[in-house]
Amino acid sequence: MNSDPLDIFYFRVSKKGENVQDLNHQEDVMLKRFDFVKSPLILKEKGSAYQLENIKNRTEFVKILDICFDSTNISIEDLFLQKYEKKRIRIFVWDLNRIMRNLKFNLLFSVLAMIHDVRIYSYSDKEINDKPLDSDEEFIRLLFAMISAKKAQDYSDDLSKNIKKAFKKVDGISVSRKGHKLGQKFRDLEGNSVDLKVKDVIKLKTRVFELIDEYLGKGYSSFAREIVERIKKEFNIQLSTRYINKLKHDI
Repeated sequence: MNSDPLDIFYFRVSKKGENVQDLNHQEDVMLKRFDFVKSPLILKEKGSAYQLENIKNRTEFVKILDICFDSTNISIEDLFLQKYEKKRIRIFVWDLNRIMRNLKFNLLFSVLAMIHDVRIYSYSDKEINDKPLDSDEEFIRLLFAMISAKKAQDYSDDLSKNIKKAFKKVDGISVSRKGHKLGQKFRDLEGNSVDLKVKDVIKLKTRVFELIDEYLGKGYSSFAREIVERIKKEFNIQLSTRYINKLKHDI
C-alpha cells in the first residue's frame, strides 16, 4: 500500500502589514475546500514574488524548493540524467502566482513540478492537477501557467512604472506629476498634526499607489475607505477619502 503523500499548503503576502489577515482567511477556506492528509505542512510568509533579488528572503519558498526538488543536492545534469527521486507531494496555493510573479521562474517551477511528479492545486485558478498527464495535457497546463504568469508579471511591471511616473523632482523637491508637494503635514489617529519627512511621505504615498493598483487590478471602482483603514493600521496616519481619490488621479 502506498503511503500518504506529503501535503503542503503555501500562503504568501507581498509585504509586511499587507493583507496579513487574508492568510488566515485563505487557510480556512482552502482547508475546507481540499481533501488532504491529517497533518499537512502549512507554510506562511511575507515576501515579494516579483523582485528576484529578494527571493532569498522567502525562506518558506526556499524550503519548498528543497522539499519538492531536493534543490540543495540535485544539479541540472542530474535532472537530464534522471538522477533524482520522485516524491509523492501535493502543493496547495491560493493562486498560481503566489509561487512566482515572474514569467520565466513561474514556468520553471511548473516544469520542475512536472518532472518530479509534484501535484499543484490552485484554489482561485480552479486548477487541480490530481492525475498523471499525457503530452497534450502537459502542453495545455504549461500554456495556462505561461498565460497566468505573464498577466501577473505585466501587472507588477505596470505597478512599478505607475509609481515611478507619479513622482518627479522640481528644484530638488519631490512632487507628484500633477504638481502636489510631498513634504506636507498629516494627522495621526488622534487628529494631531504630524510633519513627516519627505522620504516618509514618499514611502506612504508609494504604499497608497500600490493599494490603488491592487484594488483596480481586482476590478474595484470604489475603494478609498478601504485604503484609509489599511493606512491607519500600517502607518498610524489618518488620511481622507478625498486625498486617496486625488492620488488615484495622479497615476
